Amino acid sequence: MLEEICITYICTSLNEIRGVEMSKELKIKNCFLMMTYGDALGFAYENSNNEDLKLIPFTLGYNEALKLNQRLGQWSDITELLLIQAKALRDIKEKNSVVVDYPRFKDELLYWQYYRHGSPSQIINRIKQEDLFNGSQEYWQDKRGYGFSRIVSILLANKNSSSGIKEIYKQILFFNRHPQVIITALLLAKAISQLMEASFTLVELIEELKAYLIALRLQELEGDAVAKLPQQYIIQYEREKIELLMALDRLKDDNIGDLAGMPQNSRGVLLSALCYYNSLKEGLQPDIIDSQNCKEAFAIAYGLYGISLVELPEDIANIKDWGFINSMGDYIVRIRNYEIDKKPYENTRFVDIFQLQANQQIKHPILNNIKVISRQQQAGFLVMVVATKTGNYTFVREC
Repeated sequence: MLEEICITYICTSLNEIRGVEMSKELKIKNCFLMMTYGDALGFAYENSNNEDLKLIPFTLGYNEALKLNQRLGQWSDITELLLIQAKALRDIKEKNSVVVDYPRFKDELLYWQYYRHGSPSQIINRIKQEDLFNGSQEYWQDKRGYGFSRIVSILLANKNSSSGIKEIYKQILFFNRHPQVIITALLLAKAISQLMEASFTLVELIEELKAYLIALRLQELEGDAVAKLPQQYIIQYEREKIELLMALDRLKDDNIGDLAGMPQNSRGVLLSALCYYNSLKEGLQPDIIDSQNCKEAFAIAYGLYGISLVELPEDIANIKDWGFINSMGDYIVRIRNYEIDKKPYENTRFVDIFQLQANQQIKHPILNNIKVISRQQQAGFLVMVVATKTGNYTFVREC
């Protein structure tokens, strides 16, 4: 059945674009689908001894004691955050905008922290500390901005570019205040927007990003609130712009060797992604810059590559829950066209899945109809597999 869905989708896609220019909707969907594919490739690479980028089963260690086998095509928390971001979107036709429904987004994260495939400390701390986190040093000083690629869901879902940028900025500030992360996320949004409109060489794309970066003003992003920011922060913002401009110039001049020694902060992830994207466009196997932290860069690179991709990779149907992923690509397009008319989410009480017993079935406020497939203790953790309409989730909590 999974193979039939994939073949049907690929044939439909090819029929739509054969002999005609790719529609923007197809570009949007392929960008979304290929991001999940790139993440799955990078996730497998990070957790195996395989030298090639390929979808393979692997073992994921939660700590020294607990290791869980992962099926073929398992994606990481990069895709999970992208999906959560998409599911939390609301289309408001009368305002010509698609916005993040934050009550829904926060509730999604409450459950995600137990089924996540990764350990992003900053995001976990934001969930646990709630709004108090905004006063922490981690909120203001973290340069990595792990999972910033989730903003692609917001960008793809918004026809109104001004509304989209406002939502992207607000979303980045939900987790992170460092200027580098803000600028990097906005540059990613700009790169996708440009590629949606036309084909660019890497050099041409970099020139577009540089022009955008030069014109990017903190005042326009913050409005009147900029007066409340520390002067040191404003100076830091301008410094980050200059450093990114210089880094883009080095990449344009093919000085990719600089990336090998560059910290894998948000800037390093984006520059690596642009480098990988260029290799993919040239039909080459990308040279891995950071083998331990490459999945988000690959998610971005494959997403950029997917915008102009005529034929999807044959093995894309092997990624976990392909039917669900494919349907979410359609969902992004539908909500962009204001076809969902999604109502505001009403906060519900937290349902502790770890209190459920094996074979128990309930209607969950976030996951809908679920059934507990298994419940067992391993290495000091309670591990539960829960079946839902969209796929199986493995929930893990320390006993």
